[in-house]
Parts: sequence; C-alpha cells; structure tokens
Amino acid sequence: MKKAAIYLLLGLFALLVLHPGLNSSYTAPDVRVPTVNNSGSTTNEDATMTSSQSHAVIAVDAGHGGSDYGYVSDTTIPEKDINLDLALAIGRKLSAAGYQVVYTRESDDVPVFDTETASSQDRLRRMKEQGVQYLVSVQLSSSPDPLARGFAVFTQPQTQLEELGAAAGQAVSAINLSSFEGVDSDHYANFPILMDRDVPSILLELGYVTNPDDYAKLTDSSYQDRIGEAVAEAFLKVVN
Repeated sequence: MKKAAIYLLLGLFALLVLHPGLNSSYTAPDVRVPTVNNSGSTTNEDATMTSSQSHAVIAVDAGHGGSDYGYVSDTTIPEKDINLDLALAIGRKLSAAGYQVVYTRESDDVPVFDTETASSQDRLRRMKEQGVQYLVSVQLSSSPDPLARGFAVFTQPQTQLEELGAAAGQAVSAINLSSFEGVDSDHYANFPILMDRDVPSILLELGYVTNPDDYAKLTDSSYQDRIGEAVAEAFLKVVN
C-alpha cells in the first residue's frame, strides 16, 4: 500500500507541477499557411482598363500601304508594315477601352493612288461615311543621321486635340519609347490626312526607322501593345 501511495503521489506531482498546461484549454498556434490562387497570374492582357463613357467612334489610320512603302531600306521592314502593326495594336487597346474602332486599312490591300493627298482624301471620305468622331494616324520618320531619334504628335489647331496630343505624348513617354519632341499644331497642313477639319485628327510620328533603338522598339510586338495602351489612356483622359 505504501508503494502504491507513493506512486500515486508521484503521478499527481508530475501532472500538476511538471505539466501545468494540461488542465487549461489548448490554443492552436498562429501559423500562416500560404493560400493558392487558382485564378492564375495577372498579366497586362488581363488588366481591366477604364471603360469609355462616350463610346466614341475612332478611326485608326496606318500610314502608306500597298505600292506606297513609306520609308524603307534594304535592312529594315518597310514603314507601311510597321505602321499597320502599330495601328492594329492601338485599335485593339481602344476597343478594349470601350471605343468603337474602324480602320482606314487592316491589310496591305489598298487602292492605288497617284499621290498621298489623293489617298488621304479617299480614306477621309470613307471614314466620314462611317461617322467617325476622331482619327488617329500612325506614321514614322527617317533621317540620314542614324542618331536622330524621337517621336512627335501633330494635331489640327483645336484645344481638345492639342490636349489629346499632349496626353498621348506624355503616356508614350512614360513607357520609354523614345524622346518626346512635343505637340505641333502649326504644321498640320504638311500632312494630307490632317487636312479635313470635319474629322478631328491627330498624327503620331512614333520614331525613326533609321535609328536602331527606335526601330527595335517599334518592331517589338510587346512594345506595340504598350504604345496602344498609352494611346488608349490618353483618349480615356481627354475624350472619355
């Protein structure tokens, strides 16, 4: 009996003294467990852009086309093809932002005209028939100096268009395309596509095909999409 009493006392001692927490409620430790998001990674393509409230009809013009190659050399893609890729990228982003988009051309199959003026007049006529409210034309520059680089925006002399041009310039500058040479509303008459004041228009000269840095970005599909997003942001800021 004495041994049994001793064992009992030792057991009570171990229970109450050595393990005092056993008589209290158990609290699970605060362990942070990673959670799995089955929705996948978010990319630029998945990002939701602010939706246009005006749903304006915007024409996107890829300069040149067909037998009119624009600027070209033996080692570069013709300007007309780069313009088309850029115009389609801009149109996709404008459409994603909620605008109604039409194109002056969606391929290289275009009518043949004797002059750029005649071609532009035909494009503007067709756009007016489709009720466009704004037109964005895409063209490039060239120079004998391979170090010449940069982009510029030309607009008709109208306050909203100048604001739109400035917004587009700032947005494209933000993606580090090239140096921004500013907005010019004084020399719009040099560009036949800007001549019809009944169609509010801006022209983006997006870089020099003769500059290696400009050319590399202008022919990069991912950069073309970023340019499209920048132009769409400008429209949402000024036109929306």
